[in-house]
Amino acid sequence: MDKKQLWIGSDKLRGAMPMSGYIFIFAGIALVQFQDETKIQNLLQSGNFTVDKFSEAVTEAAHNLNTEIPNFQIELDKNLNIMGVNALQNFLFYVLDVFKTTTPQDFLESFVKAIDINLGRKGGSHTTPEYINELGLNILDISKDETFLDPSCGYGNAILSILNRNPNRKIFGQDINPWVSEVAKIRALLAGATQAVIKAGDVLTNPQYVEKGTLTKFDVVYSDAPMGLRNLDSDIYEK
Repeated sequence: MDKKQLWIGSDKLRGAMPMSGYIFIFAGIALVQFQDETKIQNLLQSGNFTVDKFSEAVTEAAHNLNTEIPNFQIELDKNLNIMGVNALQNFLFYVLDVFKTTTPQDFLESFVKAIDINLGRKGGSHTTPEYINELGLNILDISKDETFLDPSCGYGNAILSILNRNPNRKIFGQDINPWVSEVAKIRALLAGATQAVIKAGDVLTNPQYVEKGTLTKFDVVYSDAPMGLRNLDSDIYEK
């Protein structure tokens, strides 16, 4: 998806909803198209298209792909209700034309890379530039057999950098924001990940990777520190 297509598409959303909600629309559409490339067209041709039917299509796609995204779905529904059926329908007609030359992954990744979606630098939603991740991962020079954890993965930029090199790598992620971690899930799925596990939780107070009461050990831990977090209790660091 080239920049011209991206900006034309984004312009169609302008005024229909806050820019912070675009990520849910793009990711939801990409997920549905990835799971069934005829679904969106069939919805639009049904004669009784509604935002609820599109929401149901996203839920169905996630279920068929064995991916749980309940928090993402809640945020998607909020933004669909703001957007309304006419704006959504018009955008989907445009998107169908885009998908003639663009894969669902490229559709979503073009948006993630081109538009600032850090939502005011709230904790857990910061995205690290691709070139920073590439530099860090090149320095680490991770072997194919090493396990990898990003404990504050955000939208999964570092995880995607690794999966683009090897979608079969065993990789783990966690983010404090539940729906943000689920966006990372969707991106990993579209990238062809076969062994990616991404969970939600505060890594300082609620680490998700624990075995018999002990933190799981990983060969490589890489993270852009969650600088956006506020009001951290200093006691956390002493645990």
